[in-house]
Amino acid sequence: MRGNREGKLCFSFIPARYVFVGLTALGLFLVYAFKGFLSVAIVAMATRKTGSGSMGMECPGGNTTTNNNFNTRGEFDWDDRAQATILGAYFYGYIALQLPAGVLAELFGAKWIFGSGMLITSLLSMLGPVTARWGFAPFLATRVLQGLAQGVTIPCMNAMVARWMPIMERSRGISVIFAGSAIGSVVTLPLTGYLCDETFLGGWPAIFYVLGTVGIIWCVLWTIFVFDSPDSHPFITQREYDYICKGQGTFFGPSICLIGVIFAECNTTLTIVFFVMAMGFNGFNYPGYNSNFIDMAPDFSGILQGICNSIGNIPGFVGPIVAAEFYSKGVFGFIKYMFINN
Repeated sequence: MRGNREGKLCFSFIPARYVFVGLTALGLFLVYAFKGFLSVAIVAMATRKTGSGSMGMECPGGNTTTNNNFNTRGEFDWDDRAQATILGAYFYGYIALQLPAGVLAELFGAKWIFGSGMLITSLLSMLGPVTARWGFAPFLATRVLQGLAQGVTIPCMNAMVARWMPIMERSRGISVIFAGSAIGSVVTLPLTGYLCDETFLGGWPAIFYVLGTVGIIWCVLWTIFVFDSPDSHPFITQREYDYICKGQGTFFGPSICLIGVIFAECNTTLTIVFFVMAMGFNGFNYPGYNSNFIDMAPDFSGILQGICNSIGNIPGFVGPIVAAEFYSKGVFGFIKYMFINN
């Protein structure tokens, strides 16, 4: 251990590991924002035509009459299958680099791989409205490339947490970091809906530009303030450096809530309550689940995370295709089967 470290810049009064946790949490905020915003934006982007259907089996009894004839005017003439393909395209790329990212992070350092992935995703987001207007294929390719770029983030994050967080702080640090992912979804989805309804930057393109801009700003902060390990950090205090160096079950809550969504049927208030509860219970998962990789094999945590995350994200592109197939046939009850499977 070196003995001549002096804290410089903000690190003389803000621990470097806290800066790492904060910026990584913001990074995961953006990862989940880029991952999920299109599920809302595509409603404004695409022209959607839905024929007649009956919801009598889903809403039996009562005096409510449901008319399922509606049109949504959008800029692009994408049918349900095309939209499902676009929504799933991100995940094709996302799972492809999970394992390679873990290997690269262990060999070459995670900082630049994580940062480069975020920069590429941000630039592609800025180009999203342009490629969408070029055609279906260019926009599809953009989403696949974004998924590829974002596929490196979780394995790299895990590799860096193993180096930066003392054992007794790992679960707490991971909790804060993955809170960023949940907040990213919670904030981005309603923000996307709001921007799509406004004239700011042309409506739906605004969310592409906003997320891209925030992502580029994050990359600058990440480059300046975050380093691969305490050893390579030029501004960390000796006291914190020594502290870090010395410090080196079943889960069913969300499932119960999703089953509750099934029985809520057309009660929108109860459905929202169950979804909120599911997200809340899901938060308990991250401290234990993500700490396991680091505790079992700190030197290979990025690789292990990459393997598990690859498998775990397969439903990301399978789900939209299956849902579109059922929906196009007018099978409204498919929602029940999907939630039971989840």
